[in-house]
Amino acid sequence: DLGLADPPYDFDRWDDLLDALSAPFVVAESGRELGDIAGWSLLRSKRYGRTWVTFYERETGIIADADERN
Repeated sequence: DLGLADPPYDFDRWDDLLDALSAPFVVAESGRELGDIAGWSLLRSKRYGRTWVTFYERETGIIADADERN
C-alpha cells in the first residue's frame, strides 16, 4: 500500500522506478526536488537540509498490476 523509495541521491530514473511499483502511495527521498512525474499526483514536497522528501499518489485509473510485471 505504501512504497518507500530511497535510491542514491544522483538517481535520475524516477519515472521508471515509480512505474515499476504497484503501491498507490510513494514517499521518495532524493537529493533534489523531483516535481511532477507522469501518472502520479504530487501531494507534498519538503526539503530537510540537502534532502528532499516527496509524497506521491498514483493518479486514478492508472494502477499497476504486480502480477503482470513478474
